[in-house]
Amino acid sequence: MMSELTMAERIQICRHHEGGRITNKALSLWASEKMGKPISEMTISRILKRKIELLGSDVGSNRKRYRKPECPKLESILYSWFLEMQEANVTISDAMLIAKAKMLSNSVPCDSAKEFKFSNGWLQGFKSRHGISVQVRHGEGGSAEISEEVQDQIEAVKALISGYDPEDVFNMDETSLFFFQLEPNHTLATRSISGKKKSKNRLSIALTANMTD
Repeated sequence: MMSELTMAERIQICRHHEGGRITNKALSLWASEKMGKPISEMTISRILKRKIELLGSDVGSNRKRYRKPECPKLESILYSWFLEMQEANVTISDAMLIAKAKMLSNSVPCDSAKEFKFSNGWLQGFKSRHGISVQVRHGEGGSAEISEEVQDQIEAVKALISGYDPEDVFNMDETSLFFFQLEPNHTLATRSISGKKKSKNRLSIALTANMTD
């Protein structure tokens, strides 16, 4: 349980989380081995929700000091939401973070006396405090090579059209458009993110052009 951990141990867990891309499961295994007692993923999650507070109390370390957030409660809730979206493998952007923060500000009071603005400076500070950066989703790619059989077919087509004027030689091909429902392959995250199953919905498009186009 969380109460069995000392303040120093909790800070150590937070610092290890900041040191690299690591999942809650991996952090749980590391902490259990490092501290000689079972530490569940739920405990890890609870500790990370207080990371700003815990690292802010770590005055004796040489770690980089981050500016204290103006709205700690709002930022804590926003970060918890961010972690939930990350675990659900949802693609997250800067615009989504700002939109969510603005929505939360309607119900979460801010201690700051001045009107709070979710500027780009605030966004960069939030991401820096929580080790959030742009990650490329992992996926598989392949390359196509022209076989000898295909090359022979190409040469046969060239011979067939050699007696025609280029303006009278047309090529029509059908292709598919997937991009209208595909998510970006970049997302904000605190660790390496796996790829998602891509949408199979598509539009069929016929393209036609002659040799002079």
